[in-house]
Amino acid sequence: MGFKNLTVVFLCAAALGSGGCGFFEEEGGSEPAQCKDGKTRCDGDLMQQCEEGQWTYGDLCLHGCQSGKCNAAPAVCEVGERRCYVNDVERCEGPVGHWEVVEECGYTCEESQCIDPPEQVCVPQELFCNQNQLLQCNANGSGWYVEQECPVMCENGECVGQAEAHVRGTISYEARLPEASGEQIVLGLPKQLPLGFVLVLVSDGTQFIGQSISKADGSFEVGITRPLQGGESLLFVPVVMLGDEAILLVAKPSYGGDPMSGEPDPWVWNLPLEGNHDLGDLIIKEESGSGAAYIFAINRAAIASVIGTNLMPGEQHIAPLAILWAPGVGWSCGACFSGNQQQFGEQVIRNSIFIGGEPEGSSAWGYAVLLHEFGHYVARNYSRDDSPGGSHTIGVPITPPFAWSEGWATFFAVSTFSRFIGKAAPLYWDIQGGGSFWIDLARLQFSSTFSVQAPDPSGGLTQHLDENWVAMMLWDLWDGADVEEILEPDGTALGTQAVVEAVTSSRFLYGDRGAQGADFVDFLDAVLCAQPELDGSVVTTVTSYLGFPYDGAWTCN
Repeated sequence: MGFKNLTVVFLCAAALGSGGCGFFEEEGGSEPAQCKDGKTRCDGDLMQQCEEGQWTYGDLCLHGCQSGKCNAAPAVCEVGERRCYVNDVERCEGPVGHWEVVEECGYTCEESQCIDPPEQVCVPQELFCNQNQLLQCNANGSGWYVEQECPVMCENGECVGQAEAHVRGTISYEARLPEASGEQIVLGLPKQLPLGFVLVLVSDGTQFIGQSISKADGSFEVGITRPLQGGESLLFVPVVMLGDEAILLVAKPSYGGDPMSGEPDPWVWNLPLEGNHDLGDLIIKEESGSGAAYIFAINRAAIASVIGTNLMPGEQHIAPLAILWAPGVGWSCGACFSGNQQQFGEQVIRNSIFIGGEPEGSSAWGYAVLLHEFGHYVARNYSRDDSPGGSHTIGVPITPPFAWSEGWATFFAVSTFSRFIGKAAPLYWDIQGGGSFWIDLARLQFSSTFSVQAPDPSGGLTQHLDENWVAMMLWDLWDGADVEEILEPDGTALGTQAVVEAVTSSRFLYGDRGAQGADFVDFLDAVLCAQPELDGSVVTTVTSYLGFPYDGAWTCN
């Protein structure tokens, strides 16, 4: 797809107003102070702007607000980047980027290299060519380190042909983030976000002559194998590759209906280079499908959030995932995860997420729904999910395995987003048919469109449960460790590690004590099998604080 202005994001978070869960304005109070139009100010982590003499709700600054502006997001590690950490060398490992110790230094670490006790072997700062690598002698003359990979060649201590052998620029995209409008959630006007970690290719029409990955800030520099001769194109593809296989890919279906298996085309944004090496700032506009970039960013961040845990110990354990979305294309399930396989060339991807692109819904911008479906992907591939599937209605109790499946996915969405931004953000929301609904899992507050049903204290372990109550119970057991509790502490703060250990344990994977199939009872048993010392606090929290009649007679087989 061609475009004049081009755009892609590592993580886009909601711009929510204040009050409640950081969402609604408090009723009552004095009239807002008069102000000068166009001025901005910080109110806590909110950046507010003056419009028509009144301060607006403003945007939530995910990394703090200062001098009327949102602070920039902290840098994210780039695959292949090295650093010194204490006296060890760490390298950012791919494909999603996380730090790992690659060398323990016996003496000290400087400039991402282990340094031996001083013994000068080269002249400090001296440059040297080793094939296409430009090496530099470190500060104390004890050894060489790679200063730069030369894209063409290295001669006489410098890279040559560099200016002509690169294509540079920055890539960003338009995204719509949720905002409060009374008690409704609406999508705001397009905002520009950087597209990080997207695959960047240079094609001459018959083959690729260069490829790279954009940095977290959207900047890219692609080394090419020959000078531009005319007719080349720059391609941006929302895909994460591990070797020759895609492990995350956003595809563009041509039609919707029932979730299906097929051979959809990957999303690709194509820009003719016309001989240009320095492209400046490129933007993918909403009308060019920038929603696919947002979907890529959220799901890539979700993979990064679980990699290195019991769920996904390393990149080799990532089950490839395809997300199908296109503007105007809807699915009978609305949004769902399934095992429908998608064919991309010779590769078959057996995990699919279908996201509806209806204009009256949250579409690609519903990060809560995106992470909910990713939670199903996690449960099916790395834990246990015995849900019978089918339709489920907000506020209507369903069978324990079904309620566990949906409640887990909602909890996963909200807790993962909270860890993204480093603070409790317990709001689950969606927009459907032009209207919205939301639930605050921490306060058990919800929009007027539905209600949540509590368990019956005398109903037994196998009673039908409201999926949202399961999500709320999981949130209350989880919070207090990774993020602060919003309300008075309930006595239990499991944190992500304990939750992950429980849902990947043999007790949870193979045991059954409540209803047949994985359910909330099996989760509680698995937690206490791993940490029996929590017996008193967990049972008290679940029975007295959350109202579920857990009997405390946990078993480990």
